[in-house]
Amino acid sequence: MVVQKIRVFLNQQASQGAERDWKKLIRERLFRSELEFVSPTSHQAFLEEIDRATRDQIDVIVSVGGDGTIHELIQKLADQKITFLVLPAGTANDFARSLGVQKMRISDLLSIVREGVPKEIDLIELNGKLMATNGGIGVVAQIANRVNHLRRTVPGFKKLMTYGKQETYGILLASKILFEGCDYFELKVQCDQFNGFPWILSYS
Repeated sequence: MVVQKIRVFLNQQASQGAERDWKKLIRERLFRSELEFVSPTSHQAFLEEIDRATRDQIDVIVSVGGDGTIHELIQKLADQKITFLVLPAGTANDFARSLGVQKMRISDLLSIVREGVPKEIDLIELNGKLMATNGGIGVVAQIANRVNHLRRTVPGFKKLMTYGKQETYGILLASKILFEGCDYFELKVQCDQFNGFPWILSYS
């Protein structure tokens, strides 16, 4: 029997990254695999670990984190023959939600490593960066940046987001609109997908 080489990228800074004993859960289900856990503490260390996973010819990368963790992984691994498994542990978990796995039990998700069939997904490329779900500009992006800043700087904010994510986003959005106002953007979209016609999208 061929032993799978699995590298687990465990983001301890993710909203739910430290709330479970992820190592125990993963070891219980994948004990027959060659497992290694990495928890980089800086962006540079994260990139170095991705490069090492490529050199080691890892079969499966398990991402324990949120959309930010996936975003960083796909930048370097999109063209590699490495299978991804996402264990949602972030705030929004948009990517996991789009795959339909956000509410699955962790044990069932881990079973996919052995029993599932890998599928390809489309990626979006914009200004040399890859996105797995969607992107945003304007007030949506500004609120997302503000949330990320608060998560880094305000003690207990990550736990608040875990239990009241929608309410927190709503409060920050209302505060932005009422007290700061919104910027005005005009987007000109020209691409084959829109039959070559320019579309002007304006909003404030």
